[in-house]
Amino acid sequence: MRLPCRGTCALLVTVLVIACDQVTTPTPIGVPATVTLTGTWFGSASDSHRQAQQLTLRLTQDGRNVTGSVTGTTVTSVPLYTSGSLTGTMSGSTLRFTILIPVGSVVDSPTCSVTYNGSTTDVTATGVTATGITGTYTGTDSCFGDLAAGRFTLAKQ
Repeated sequence: MRLPCRGTCALLVTVLVIACDQVTTPTPIGVPATVTLTGTWFGSASDSHRQAQQLTLRLTQDGRNVTGSVTGTTVTSVPLYTSGSLTGTMSGSTLRFTILIPVGSVVDSPTCSVTYNGSTTDVTATGVTATGITGTYTGTDSCFGDLAAGRFTLAKQ
């Protein structure tokens, strides 16, 4: 017995095979591609110990790992200059980081060191290249104690 759809069925199977070959796995909703942070960033930060600070970060990203240098200046009548290093891990659009400002890196307070721990809360991007980041941090200052309620906003230069 012959099936009446022999030619039609063969065509349908061919179309399905071609269509299935063209299917790509979609990115799940809510899981963004990892954004790239490599570059120079400038912006401001404030926390429970300091008034507004101007920050410059020079970051390099290799896969999920982010490293770089950090310099900062308080925006007060007595400027305080600092420099240190950042290490972190990027996951999607979230950077979790630690900034270390070692002893000797805080001008006018050479015996102080500072450690910040934080993460981004919002990243703006063009494609996978980040153009702006905001986030929060906490930390410890060896001369002044714990830092709380830290917030920062940076733009790529």
